[in-house]
Amino acid sequence: MNWIIEEAKKSNPKENRVILENPKVVKELDELLLKKYYPFIQRELGKTSYQYSPVEKDISIESQWIGPEFGRSLLFMLLDNFGYSFFRGIISCTKSGFFFEKEFSLGLPENTNPSFMFKILGDDNFAGNPPTLKFRNQKYSQNGICIITLL
Repeated sequence: MNWIIEEAKKSNPKENRVILENPKVVKELDELLLKKYYPFIQRELGKTSYQYSPVEKDISIESQWIGPEFGRSLLFMLLDNFGYSFFRGIISCTKSGFFFEKEFSLGLPENTNPSFMFKILGDDNFAGNPPTLKFRNQKYSQNGICIITLL
């Protein structure tokens, strides 16, 4: 139980909360992500012709609650030729197992025929988990881009 006191000492008294994470568990889960799961993910992403993120030096692992358990998560993405993410994956692990989440996005020019987008959005294959449609303004262009997201 000494780790609780040590972690509490690291807290910022100006903040309204203290987050306690057992450093031994954090290290164990991070090693699992970095030594078992990420090398496999990196090899598979490298087999594609797309850029991917993160590269090894930019890896960031986040803490989160997965149901009732403490977990650690690693986000990775595939990027198209314009630098937009069209695939996002999150691998999360706890002491009792691991979880994988994925999200695909299809970026289309603003002037795409809406009937094409409606066909995708209304496809029966997505019944129960329909895609979403978002509109995002592009920073360096006068045109926007429509994003269809498949979870």
